[in-house]
Amino acid sequence: MDSLVDRLALKLKDKPQDVEGWSMLARSYAVLERHAEAVAAFEHALALRPNDPALMAGHAASMAKKSQGGQGSKSASTQGTVSGTVSLAPAMTKLAGPDDTVFIFARAAQGERVPLAVLRKQVRDLPLQFTLDDSMGISPQNRLSGAAQVVVSARISKSGQAMAQTGDIVGQAAPVAVGASGLAVEIRELVK
Repeated sequence: MDSLVDRLALKLKDKPQDVEGWSMLARSYAVLERHAEAVAAFEHALALRPNDPALMAGHAASMAKKSQGGQGSKSASTQGTVSGTVSLAPAMTKLAGPDDTVFIFARAAQGERVPLAVLRKQVRDLPLQFTLDDSMGISPQNRLSGAAQVVVSARISKSGQAMAQTGDIVGQAAPVAVGASGLAVEIRELVK
């Protein structure tokens, strides 16, 4: 398998814009536990397709395993991430335009209300599978991986501003442990 992966890497030198190829190469390196090479390949793929949830999750997992010297376990690969799906309640579709901004963010379940990770999308992207991780933080002191439990919320901002305003539409999941996956967040309540 190593030789097949090495051949793919050689082919991609001539096809630097092949995002699917780079994604396959990155996942292959990860399976082979060649984490330094996986990280580099994930970074190349993410440069071509920023904010891709699968690529971001793979990148985070490879980073974690690379920094633990390849000794990572499954829990280490999800450490510092939360993932799931955000959708818009059918009753709210008339209130949201396709170009409206969607903020998906995680906050600590206890303590400060500062977001630990934020992803910005548009209504047209919904429903959306997401993965939040430390690379999406707004402050190096407040990291997603440092929280025990988080609340994941999603908000459609009519103004495009990060602060909630009247007329925005929100939804949130119940508190979960960092590392949780399969969350379902439905945007269904109007901010008054």
